Amino acid sequence: MVLVTAAALVLAACSVPGSVDQPEPAEPPDTAAGAGGGELEVQEPVVRIGIITAGDGEEARRGVALALRRRDDRVAGIPVEVVTVAAPSNLTSLAQAVEDLISAQQVHGLIIDLDAQGAAVATSVADAAATPSLLVGDPAGMPPPYGLSPAPPPDDQGRALARHARQAGAGQAAVIYDVTSLSLRTLARAFTQAFIDMGGSVPSVDAVPGSGEDAFDALAGLLASAAERQPDVVLLALPAEAAARAVVAAAEAGLQVPILGGAGWTGEALAPAAQAAGMEVAYVDIFHPDRQAGETAAFVTAYRETYEDEPTARAALAYDAAEMLAGAIEAAAAAGRFDAQDAAATRRAVADALQDLREFRGATGSYTASPESGARRSVLVVRLVPGAGQAELRLAGEIIP
Repeated sequence: MVLVTAAALVLAACSVPGSVDQPEPAEPPDTAAGAGGGELEVQEPVVRIGIITAGDGEEARRGVALALRRRDDRVAGIPVEVVTVAAPSNLTSLAQAVEDLISAQQVHGLIIDLDAQGAAVATSVADAAATPSLLVGDPAGMPPPYGLSPAPPPDDQGRALARHARQAGAGQAAVIYDVTSLSLRTLARAFTQAFIDMGGSVPSVDAVPGSGEDAFDALAGLLASAAERQPDVVLLALPAEAAARAVVAAAEAGLQVPILGGAGWTGEALAPAAQAAGMEVAYVDIFHPDRQAGETAAFVTAYRETYEDEPTARAALAYDAAEMLAGAIEAAAAAGRFDAQDAAATRRAVADALQDLREFRGATGSYTASPESGARRSVLVVRLVPGAGQAELRLAGEIIP
């Protein structure tokens, strides 16, 4: 897995599912004299970036547009075209749409804004064609072979949450996790080991059997048992849809300590529950506008000025994806490997450049890569703190696992 950097020009809206926006007509090609005095067309080089998205993909398109605007819509001195596709709901049709983007539209890299299932299909097609792909959508999605994933890996999330808890003074933790989810099991295991390695104790690690009322009844019993041990913090490695109800259940069980959760939890869904329960909730987030980094500040300022709106995580991820992809294309061009006549060879060159990329600092975090550990990103931890009227969302810190 690798880091990435990118470029793109005009963002085309797409209203018909499965349809492809055609790039703007290029200027007439230059000509050169051929053998026998005839003229041969010389194709003007163009960088093409594909975006495949569910719905209108407005957030992803905005992020890509901002990244390209700061480069005057050129990468390595080459103009950029953006080809946007609205993803079909049928997975077979989705695979064909991605194949068309690569083979017919001749894109040099893909930005994928889909849920986990769609992203898995799109990245598998891109991988087969040695096409760099970067994810913007569902944080539960698997990272693509060549680029960034929306969320840090579950084991990094667990280690970061353990460090956050220990730095906050927690000495004893209780852990409850969804046994049916590999990523949540991994998060719980990594948290437990890291918390112990940092000098804490974890006397209870308990599993709940998936979702549904039976699982919730089991969770309520485990929370009551955890409360009897009086932990300083509780990790609930549970899916986002169960988070708000679980926080309220923790308070009803007598727990009045911080609750921790992984990526996918959101302040919008959790704030009412945290306020009602009077409990602090900390979880892994994908993006926060108050992150103390010049890259984040520049993105947030540009987004607010351009769109008169608050930036979203999807827009920030798309911005970083475009920046990453642009950097890889520039590296390929600098090595003399951007071939306007051979898009497939250029895609391989861009993929190679991504393989060589070792560090990227973006709006959403810091990314590093190595042959041993692949691509990794810093982990943002945020806190929901009950207030006078509603729970306030604060950035707790950025942690390098």
